[in-house]
Amino acid sequence: MGKVRSFVVWTAVVGALVAGTPGHAASGGDSEADGHAAIAWVGAVATNVFYLPVKVIYAGLGGLTGGIGWLLTGGDTDAARSIWDPTVRGTYIITPSMLEGKEDVRFIGP
Repeated sequence: MGKVRSFVVWTAVVGALVAGTPGHAASGGDSEADGHAAIAWVGAVATNVFYLPVKVIYAGLGGLTGGIGWLLTGGDTDAARSIWDPTVRGTYIITPSMLEGKEDVRFIGP
């Protein structure tokens, strides 16, 4: 249970750093100045605690599966890419704009 709690805490910290919260705080402005309510920033970090690990695992498994597919097809890059593109590409970090519906979230890449 301690490892899970530690993982959740570290994921929250990384999510906060990647979401840009510290950079925003350093600018000295309110979160409203960016056009996002404070709750949108909190929601983005909270969402990333769960979303980011799931997306990374999904992408990792897709990368591995694509690599195996590439090997089994004798180096057919198109076959591997048909697995890699949907799994590895896409949204990794949820931003306040995404939560507000201003930007799309693509768990599966284009």
